[in-house]
Amino acid sequence: VALAGLLPARLKLKNFEKRYIFKQAMRDILPQKVLYKTKHGFGVPLAVWLLQNPRLQSLIQDTLGDTRTRQRGYFLPQFYDRLARLHREGDLAYYGEVVWYLVALELWHRQHFEKEASFARTVPS
Repeated sequence: VALAGLLPARLKLKNFEKRYIFKQAMRDILPQKVLYKTKHGFGVPLAVWLLQNPRLQSLIQDTLGDTRTRQRGYFLPQFYDRLARLHREGDLAYYGEVVWYLVALELWHRQHFEKEASFARTVPS
C-alpha cells in the first residue's frame, strides 16, 4: 500500500484505465476476465451474525429493548417487536439490515444528543 501511494498518477491511470500499472504487472499471471472485470460489492452475512452471535444478540436486545429507544418517538414501540420477529422468521437479509440500521441510529443518537445534554447539565452557568 505504501508503494502504491508513491507511484505517480500517470502509472495508475492511463487513458482513463484505472489501476493501469497493476494490471500490466499481473497481465501474465491473471486471466483477462479477472483483470478487467466490473467492480462489484462485497456483502457480509450481517443478518446471520445478528441472530447467531451472542454478543451481537445482546447488543440488539439491549439497544432496541431499552425504554429510552422505545420512548424516543422515532418509531412506535410495537414496531421494534415486529421487526425482531420478522428478522427471525422472515427475509433474514432484509430485516437484519434494517435491525442493524436502527441499532446504529439509536447508538448515534445516544452518542451525539445524550452526551451533549449530559455535558450541558454539568457545565456551570
